[in-house]
Amino acid sequence: MLKAIGEHSRTAFFSGGAAGLLGAWLMFILLPLGDASAKERLENEISSLQEIGQAKIAELDRKIALHPQDAELYGKKGDLYVDMFQEQDAINAYSKAIALEPQNEKYLSKRAALYLAVNKVAEGRRDYNRILQLNPDNKSALIALAILMQNSGKIEEALKYYDRVSKISPRDYRPYEQRGYLFLRLGKMKEAIAEIDRFVAVRPHDLHARCLRADTYMKVGRHKDAIADYTEVIRIQAAPEAQVMRGDAYRKLGQWKKAIEDYSAAIAVEPKTGPAGRAYYGRARAYEKLGESKLAQEDFLHARQLHFVPNEEHGKLEQF
Repeated sequence: MLKAIGEHSRTAFFSGGAAGLLGAWLMFILLPLGDASAKERLENEISSLQEIGQAKIAELDRKIALHPQDAELYGKKGDLYVDMFQEQDAINAYSKAIALEPQNEKYLSKRAALYLAVNKVAEGRRDYNRILQLNPDNKSALIALAILMQNSGKIEEALKYYDRVSKISPRDYRPYEQRGYLFLRLGKMKEAIAEIDRFVAVRPHDLHARCLRADTYMKVGRHKDAIADYTEVIRIQAAPEAQVMRGDAYRKLGQWKKAIEDYSAAIAVEPKTGPAGRAYYGRARAYEKLGESKLAQEDFLHARQLHFVPNEEHGKLEQF
């Protein structure tokens, strides 16, 4: 469930006709094999879009010949190449725009994103650092560098970049979320909870924020606090997973009947899939504590039939 900020994608940095071309291509590959006529039509559509792009490129080249010092024309050319998924040509066009306007953050940012798209990480990082030299408060560059540091295992460096983002935009939840993840990776639970607290403060009704904090509370034995967050999650949206986890928290506190209520509620919603295996197992353990050995054995059997076995150390049920 814990994921870093999504990968950089071209659609995050550019707008234009790429979405139309990509949509046509996806429709093509998802069509039934027997629908040859529809595939042919889509092939023609994709080819037509490419031809339109080439025609626009030719038109821009004519304008560039008349105005070779106009950086905006090279920028537009780069955008067209992006729409046509011609990354290297786009990089070349943006490079010419940057040569004319070396302090243009927009062109540097677009080229940096493309460098990452073609796996030229060093070049992308160089452009993002150049942006920060021009504008230390450029959030896109800071987040991009944080992700690069995170992906290369330089956690402390990533934390610094995310901290800079949070100081620039204290209402932006993303740096708090990511710093929470990173502190968890480092095993710094106190710091992780502090960051997740900020995440929840900015987005108090965010189910993911609440679940993340509750899960972290469970790891450090703060079961009552975990119950409070899981209860809020259930109030916002009935979720079997949250009920199972709250049941686990009640069971850790020895509140067997409340645990059974939560496990039973989760099982009633999804008796054969999802968190049901964990719920059956947890309820069986609670029944054992209440001396209900027959009910416990029945639930242990259900858990095994769903191919789950307990792993108490990691707080989860794993498949056989």
